[in-house]
Amino acid sequence: MRVRVPLRFSDAQLCDLDRPQYRMVIEYAGDLIARAKRGEGVERISKGLLLSGESGLGKSYALAALTRCFVGVFSPSMHADHVFVTSPEMFESLGMFEDSRGDHEFDPFRGQSWRETLVKVPWLVINDLGKEYRGGKMSEQAEFKLGRVLRARSERCRITHVTTNLSPGSLGRIYGESTASLLAEMTDAYTIEGEDRRHAELANRGGVR
Repeated sequence: MRVRVPLRFSDAQLCDLDRPQYRMVIEYAGDLIARAKRGEGVERISKGLLLSGESGLGKSYALAALTRCFVGVFSPSMHADHVFVTSPEMFESLGMFEDSRGDHEFDPFRGQSWRETLVKVPWLVINDLGKEYRGGKMSEQAEFKLGRVLRARSERCRITHVTTNLSPGSLGRIYGESTASLLAEMTDAYTIEGEDRRHAELANRGGVR
């Protein structure tokens, strides 16, 4: 099974996560590998990870590396089916925006609606939650649809991971307390701190003065 992560993360490696704040990702990967060696599936993994922090700290890279590990140890089993999607793309596919186009709501890879995919897929990464944010509180319809997806995944014990630039405390204000509570139940939350690596790399190349 091919790993369907953004092209820029196609070579993401867990060994590159050398900073202490990503220890939880390494430990999570270790648990996946141990389960695979015991011939177990992922059904009993109760929680995903929610990584919050400023841009450029490697949150997306970390979960792409973790996704590649997941697919590598469980492939070719269908247990390795996965979705790595940015939050704006997810909101678009669920028709959460007033200007959403209906043709975006069908998942051609699996031959079903995107809502069905997002509910049932064993491993979901919602990358950059908050990037779809258009100011103020989300509409009640968008909040309702997102809550339905998360609640259905929770009931099915599906693994959900999230990255966001938002502080954990602001999730309830934007997405509603019910949705924030679901995310708290479904994930272990960690705040990532440090310098913007992309900015630092550009400076090292002489791009920033």
